[in-house]
Amino acid sequence: MCLVPKHCNDMMNLGRLQGFEGKLTAQGKLLQQDTFFVTEQDSGVLSRSKERRVFLFEQIVIFSELLRKGSTPEYLYKKSIKMNYLKLESNIENDPCKFALLCRASSERLVLQAANPEIKQAWVEDITKVLEAQLNFLEALQSPIEYHKKESNSMVVPNRISQLNSKPQSPPSGPEKQARPGSHNAALPPLTISTSSSSPGYDQYHLGDKYEPGKNSMAGCNGTSSMIVTQDYFALKENEISVNQGEVVQVLTVNQQNMYLVYRSANDHSPAAEGWIPGYTLSPIPKNITDSSDGSIK
Repeated sequence: MCLVPKHCNDMMNLGRLQGFEGKLTAQGKLLQQDTFFVTEQDSGVLSRSKERRVFLFEQIVIFSELLRKGSTPEYLYKKSIKMNYLKLESNIENDPCKFALLCRASSERLVLQAANPEIKQAWVEDITKVLEAQLNFLEALQSPIEYHKKESNSMVVPNRISQLNSKPQSPPSGPEKQARPGSHNAALPPLTISTSSSSPGYDQYHLGDKYEPGKNSMAGCNGTSSMIVTQDYFALKENEISVNQGEVVQVLTVNQQNMYLVYRSANDHSPAAEGWIPGYTLSPIPKNITDSSDGSIK
């Protein structure tokens, strides 16, 4: 019941943050925001504790100073640490309210003291999830075959899809074989290369020759296709987006690295966004499932 008021409060506080030069909408979903007493340590020198409003995104942690209190507070950007440079220390001096964030690119260390143990625990859990997602992504890059084998063995179909597909189905007859979940490229015609350079770092392809409206049951009115997200993914690069299990996205482009350029409509948790996600997070939408107006399955 409190999700909508909290989301509105989060958005209002973000609008009151001044001095941050980047795009807040490009930092992924806002996971947490709270006020901490922060002690900075750089090259062994400790500073005095300062009150800071801290925002935890999927791609960055932002520290700000409270400029004005009251019903419409304002915040001034002070510093930030990108999540791919972040290191977490969850136990500081056995204090149930303290944890530390370290930057791998420098000797900077920040000790955060929360108002209560529950706030600290929520932050530690969310940061740990993001860091684990980064490790999984690196593992997939270094050993993609082994990683996909492990994912195939451990993949769990979303509960809602399992319930809707609970009716027994007769196996296919003849030499035709059932497609494995997640093997999207197996039944698709060859890709055609595009000369577009809109996405640096990825070899881009168009889906125009791959998905034809009228032939593909998932095809949309613009020749794109809708697919369902089968597991959460946290964006690690500027041109990627974060998606949540159960969301429906429109596939725009696929590349040779099995990365998908998708568009996600705005929902209660995140604004509309377009960016890259790995193919193992997607699956075709079953025929008996429709997508709702907020971009999730019904």
